[in-house]
Amino acid sequence: MRIAIVFLTLIVAVCEVRASETDLPPRGEGSIAFEIDVCSFRYRGREGFEEVILRFPVAQFAFLRQNSGIYLARYKPSLRVLNEDGEVVQQVEAESRLTAESLEATVDTDRMVYDMVQVRLPAGRYRGELTLSDLQADRAGLAVFSLDVPAYDPGKIGMSDLYLSSGFNPQGAGESLEMFRKNGRLILPNPARQYRRGVPLYLYFEVYYLGYQSHRVEMQIEDRYGHRLWRDQRSFPGYRGEVKFAEGIPTRELLSGTYTLRVRVTAGRDTLVSARKFEVLGDALVPASGFDDQRAKTAQHLLKRFGGPEIEAVYTGLGRADRAAFLYGFWMDRNPIVARAYYNPLLGFGVPPNLDGAIITAMGRRKEMARHIDPRYAARQVPPDTAQARDALKVTEVLLDEDGNDLMGRAARGYAYLFAGNLPYAERTFNSALNAGGVLPEVYNGVGISHMGRKRWDEAVVAYDQALALRPDWKTAQVNRAFARLLGGKQRAEDALKEAIEAYSNHPELLYLLGRVFEREGKIEAAEKAYTRQIVVNPMHARARFDLGRIWLKQGQRARATHVWRELMDTRPELREECLPLLLGVYQLMGQTGEAQKVMAEYLRTVDEHTRGLLQDIRLIATLKEAAAYEALPPEQQPDFVRMFWQRRDPTPATPGNERLVEHYRRVLYAMQHFSTGRKPWDRRGEIYIRYGEPAHKSRSGDVRYETDPDVVRVKERLWLGIPVDGRKEIIARMGRLRTSLQDVAIQDEYGLEVTVNDFEAIDFELNPNRSRFGATSYNQVSTDRYQPTVELSGYDRGASDKTVRGYPLYPIDSGTRWEYWIYPDVAGGIEVVFTALDRKGNYIYPDIPQGRSESHFNMGLWTDRRPDRQVASAIQAQADLMPPFDDVLNFHFDAVDFQGKDEYSRLEVYYGVPLANLPDSVQATGVLERGIAVFDSTWRPVYRKMAPLPFAVDATDSLGAGDLAVDQIALNLSPGNYHLGVEVRSPKGNMRSAYTRSLTVEPYTGPSLMLSDIEMAGLVVEDASSKVKGGHKVVPMPSKTYLPGQPVTIYYEVYGLTFDEFSQTRYQMDYKISPRKGKPLVVTILRAVGTLLGIEEKKEVTISYEQVGTRKTEHNYLEIDVKGSEAGRYELEVAVTDLNTGTKVAKDVVFFIAR
Repeated sequence: MRIAIVFLTLIVAVCEVRASETDLPPRGEGSIAFEIDVCSFRYRGREGFEEVILRFPVAQFAFLRQNSGIYLARYKPSLRVLNEDGEVVQQVEAESRLTAESLEATVDTDRMVYDMVQVRLPAGRYRGELTLSDLQADRAGLAVFSLDVPAYDPGKIGMSDLYLSSGFNPQGAGESLEMFRKNGRLILPNPARQYRRGVPLYLYFEVYYLGYQSHRVEMQIEDRYGHRLWRDQRSFPGYRGEVKFAEGIPTRELLSGTYTLRVRVTAGRDTLVSARKFEVLGDALVPASGFDDQRAKTAQHLLKRFGGPEIEAVYTGLGRADRAAFLYGFWMDRNPIVARAYYNPLLGFGVPPNLDGAIITAMGRRKEMARHIDPRYAARQVPPDTAQARDALKVTEVLLDEDGNDLMGRAARGYAYLFAGNLPYAERTFNSALNAGGVLPEVYNGVGISHMGRKRWDEAVVAYDQALALRPDWKTAQVNRAFARLLGGKQRAEDALKEAIEAYSNHPELLYLLGRVFEREGKIEAAEKAYTRQIVVNPMHARARFDLGRIWLKQGQRARATHVWRELMDTRPELREECLPLLLGVYQLMGQTGEAQKVMAEYLRTVDEHTRGLLQDIRLIATLKEAAAYEALPPEQQPDFVRMFWQRRDPTPATPGNERLVEHYRRVLYAMQHFSTGRKPWDRRGEIYIRYGEPAHKSRSGDVRYETDPDVVRVKERLWLGIPVDGRKEIIARMGRLRTSLQDVAIQDEYGLEVTVNDFEAIDFELNPNRSRFGATSYNQVSTDRYQPTVELSGYDRGASDKTVRGYPLYPIDSGTRWEYWIYPDVAGGIEVVFTALDRKGNYIYPDIPQGRSESHFNMGLWTDRRPDRQVASAIQAQADLMPPFDDVLNFHFDAVDFQGKDEYSRLEVYYGVPLANLPDSVQATGVLERGIAVFDSTWRPVYRKMAPLPFAVDATDSLGAGDLAVDQIALNLSPGNYHLGVEVRSPKGNMRSAYTRSLTVEPYTGPSLMLSDIEMAGLVVEDASSKVKGGHKVVPMPSKTYLPGQPVTIYYEVYGLTFDEFSQTRYQMDYKISPRKGKPLVVTILRAVGTLLGIEEKKEVTISYEQVGTRKTEHNYLEIDVKGSEAGRYELEVAVTDLNTGTKVAKDVVFFIAR
């Protein structure tokens, strides 16, 4: 459909307006037809506004061809608002235009115009009259509607009307549709509130003044009899002040007719309800012939038994078609199993029972789901609601007591047994129906499901074929047949699912399963398409949206991933804890630490004290010394310690967010989710993960992965070579038959010394149960106390020999024990941490010293020293935690120098130097970086923090060398004392960044004594009258302190507190001593200096002396020397100043470098 959008938004400032009508909206009447709907929202404070939405086809209007060749139509919407006394209180009108590029476009009946008027009114009841006029023809249409305008009270929760939509973010929408954007979504209105059956209904509403209370949102769809055909309830913790809620609701189980969508929001003692009627369009309901008088009578008895006399009375007062609709609605509300298994096929409409993950789980076939579809998906499946199944069994029992020959009733009872998880009774019931002459598709379908429960896959396919012979286009049997082939391993998962989707394209789950299969096979783009299609078909499928975010993350679409996960956190409370660690990690990758901490702050408001304590416990990563210091403090002082603890670890101190703290939160949440099945809140793996993060390599029993990363291989080989030969042989002997991962490996020699397999990431791993293994039991039979090193290694045992082991832990673990090991190349020089689990619950601990073999006794001292818990303790002592470096590092130089400031302050100058040659072309083209500074006092309280642009210019004709820097500086007046300085440089476009932190002392420069500033290494010092500091000198700093061969070395410094002689003059001597760290002394030629040269002494060190006579207590000095011919290397330069009037002497030194 082609959509034309005309913008008309008028906000008339009177007060507030709201239309909360439940009934279907009116239509424009007259010679111009249009659709109209009204919806109210809060504007600000107590004020609200009313949106009056119009939609109409352009073909109704008269278009005139213009000289430019386009066709033009003019129309005018006019809105009058009258109070209850009939007085006009508001009148708004405005002329608008429509354009078309061809004559055909002017008569296109599918081309729709969307328009909107916004108006505010005082609280009360009004009547609205909207006239839509064609200004080029004498035609108009009129719609009359009511407006009920409430007042928004900040003391109570408030709620907008329900805004019914055709969809969110429609493809091809132009900028004119932006008037319909709400909370980041473009919400295309559906003013007619009409939906084709099977097409989702989209909903948007807002809730105000929650006051950070926990709240519950209940949504339901009711038919005209008040039966609830769909319902959804979500409970949210108290983390937000308002809600902007968007959701898509499937309509596939709604018959044609009028329905009411009702939303109830409860917060504390307040409850608000908002409702809207809508229509589902479709064919008129005609009950199937099976719904005869006998079955209608039986239905009446069931209604009386399970609903009561009033329900029965309503039913008996209806005609045949309405009775069928009433039955469908009643049982969908009361017991969907009865509705889907009995009344849907009996009446000939509705959705029959689907073979879904719940039924497959109830039949005990979760293992087949895991093997052929996806283990994670299989693990998430829960059995059906057995209480509902038991209720369905009671209903079908009464049904069959009424009519024991009702074969459809028997089939329904069989389905109830399936939902109850009672496969034997289900199988018996379906066979009984079949033997009684139940030649019905529903019976054969049930028989097929029973065969699948018994793993009789071929028989199941035959049963589904028999069902399809009776009803050839039956989607349910086609899908179930595909599942039988898939779970039985008779057909590839991709092919089986595609076959099922072709039969049932709007299935609520199949596309998601296909996406999981695609993702498992590494077909990322195909998975993205499958998840996207599933969301279109079933917008309630939160898992598809969650996994689509993961796909986008893999594709580098980080912003889209965070957007979908943030939406899920706000609308799907069951996914909050899964979304949170992902959001924290991606926000860090995007450099949006502030957003990460905002999300985390919301989460911390919602958790219990125990969980909050775990998240905020610094002892999980602290050094032993830090942990002891923290525990020794009284409780009131511990918060300050925690603040200092995290600030010290902040990798980007110049920005308010703390990436290390966010990463800690992410790791703790991850550990609670992934390492807690056997022990709460986590097992030993969780402890290591929280300290050191994701390992560079991990392998486990049943998922053996060989080391291929060079850094990991170096650690593995070093650790392996550190084990004596006898120890290596015991490790291999205990392995038994080695098992490798699903990915094949290529062994390049008979010992498997070189492995050409890469580490791989998949969404699951399935161990082949047919692989054989053996244990080296013969060594347990050695009776002598002396160990006999006679282990023979098989060249067919991949990944192991007495020279190397790949993919297996370097600690003796028996082959039948579940194990896992992680390698961290960047922790304590490189470590491997080994875990074992003694049960299937997965409580991973550090393995004990091996026992039970003669070689174990021989190697006991070795394994005692190498116990994994000891290795971990040693690593923690050497390196308590690990924060991974930035992905895109932007290295830079910095220096900090202090001088005398104003009054009692000192002036701290911080210099930045960014090597231009290191910048990518995209950054060089922008000519803008960001530089940041943060100064903290000795207790790590922030004194000053700022990020600012660092502009630079690169001449495209110049070639950049290693010494070309973008230089900037910042000066701060600080009180003398001890500080912590943090500096940072980042590229806003390329997301490159680096930061450094160091402690420094800002010296005092007050008082009468002789004092010397720090020494500033400079690239240039020139006199500049415009300079208000440094005695009228312009000093270009050299933050790198590195000079190229042939480049002069320049310093600048200041002298304070010089004394006057009887002639009011100062006399002082400056001695410069330059010494190499090693090698020959510097070759020096003086280019410029302040004072009179006294002499140069060149020995192992070069000493240059000057004398100066002045008339000021403060002097600004510099020295520029030529060092051509000097060796590259590190040099120390000392500046000593002697006051010749008093004999007082002060000195400072600095280090600089000469590059090669």
